[in-house]
Amino acid sequence: QAETIIMRLNRASGLSGLASVRQATKWRQDLWLLRPLLTWRKASLIALCQSENIDFFNDPSNQAMQFDRSKIRASLANQDYQISNWARSVANLAEANDALEWAVDQIMRSRVAHISDDNGANYRFDYQGLPNELIFRTMARLLGIMGEKPEGGQIANAIIELNQGQIINFGRVKIIPRANNNHNIWEFKPLKAKA
Repeated sequence: QAETIIMRLNRASGLSGLASVRQATKWRQDLWLLRPLLTWRKASLIALCQSENIDFFNDPSNQAMQFDRSKIRASLANQDYQISNWARSVANLAEANDALEWAVDQIMRSRVAHISDDNGANYRFDYQGLPNELIFRTMARLLGIMGEKPEGGQIANAIIELNQGQIINFGRVKIIPRANNNHNIWEFKPLKAKA
């Protein structure tokens, strides 16, 4: 887990990226992914397996220094870190991430209008006065609903362009900045399929 956090920090991950390695993650509606050994040190796991005569596998790629994960793991190997504290920090980040996702749920109910026309579902997002992180997350949620999965950097750049009054396209979605009764909104429209 420690090397994952460092790798994600090095890649400028946001809160959701830093909070994503959890001991329990809902993978699908009816399936949870559990990681009960996440807070254990490797040496402790090996000692336990050896004392209980449990076979284990040593992945040779863990020693291959061409991989970032291996380099970071090697640099952390002889450090005296409290891994359980790392896990607690990730849990704190996950809780903050969940709170933001709850806020996006509220925004989707109160600030996003769903309008259907001949081209399909359109959405109007009244983003005025919202913090940037909530604008970012709501935009990502809307694009996901419309079948697009852009990277975080693409969304950040799109927000800048929209704030400059530019119309942008994300795959099959056009986003149009509009002013409506002294409110700034973005309209999300599906692009017409080419015949």
